[in-house]
Amino acid sequence: MLPPSLWEYQPNWTLLTFNILILLGKVLGSREHRYDYYPSPRPKFLPGGSNFTFHQGDTATLTCGVMDLGTKTVSWRRDSSLQPLAIGEMIFSPNTDYKIHHPENSFYWNLLIKNVQPKHADTYECQISTGDKMKRRMHLNVIDDDTFRKPAEKPKIKRVPEGDKLQANTFQGDSSGSTSGHVLSEKFLFIVSTLFVVYLILWSHDAS
Repeated sequence: MLPPSLWEYQPNWTLLTFNILILLGKVLGSREHRYDYYPSPRPKFLPGGSNFTFHQGDTATLTCGVMDLGTKTVSWRRDSSLQPLAIGEMIFSPNTDYKIHHPENSFYWNLLIKNVQPKHADTYECQISTGDKMKRRMHLNVIDDDTFRKPAEKPKIKRVPEGDKLQANTFQGDSSGSTSGHVLSEKFLFIVSTLFVVYLILWSHDAS
């Protein structure tokens, strides 16, 4: 049995509460220090393509996967413009063809371009909002179906009946004959003029 003096002991509740708070502060401080010792992992890109080709009118999809994103954000930018196309899932472009596809709990922040046209062909950047601006570049090619899918028109071959062939050959012969006749007429005129000059010379000689 305890002595009467211990039964009569009344603890100092204020001092006890103060000591408990100090103990909790030390525990929490050690936990914060431990978390600082193990920093969050750095974001990194998942493997993906860097060259995408689509036909005109398709929905183009440029894929960008990021692991360990944490509190960082993913943004898209067109290489020919300083203005971002999208930050997170928010679109900043006035062009309504652009959209971000990010399924829930997914690593991917894909850029969709509806009804893609040759004007959309360019180099695009998927960026992570780190201090050094981690980014991945990819090029979009758009095939113009008006020139790609339509084969060149072959010249139409028209069958000519036998009678028409004979007339055509006659016409061709007349054409070549007219050319040769023109050459002969020039030669004939040259000979005639030469003979005329010789005649004049002889005539003047006889007259003298």
